[in-house]
Amino acid sequence: MNDFDGVAALMKNLDVVISPLSAVIELAGGLGVNGLLFSNHGETHWRKIDDTNSDVWYDSVKIISEGRSGDKNALVTALQKEI
Repeated sequence: MNDFDGVAALMKNLDVVISPLSAVIELAGGLGVNGLLFSNHGETHWRKIDDTNSDVWYDSVKIISEGRSGDKNALVTALQKEI
C-alpha cells in the first residue's frame, strides 16, 4: 500500500494503531481510530493534555512516553503495560 487512501481504509478496520510520531499516527487520529503514539523524546511532551496522556489534537490517540530521553527499554515496558 503506497497511498493514504489505502492506508486509511486499512486503519478503519484495526482495533488500534501503534506508531511513533509520524504521518501514520496523525492519519489514525484524524480518522478517529484508536492509537498509541510512543516516544520518549521531547517532541511529544507539549501534546499531552493531562495525566491521562491524552493527545491535544486527537481524542482517539494516547501518548506513551516513559523514562529518560532515549531510554528505549523503559519505553517498550510502558507500551507493553498499556497493551
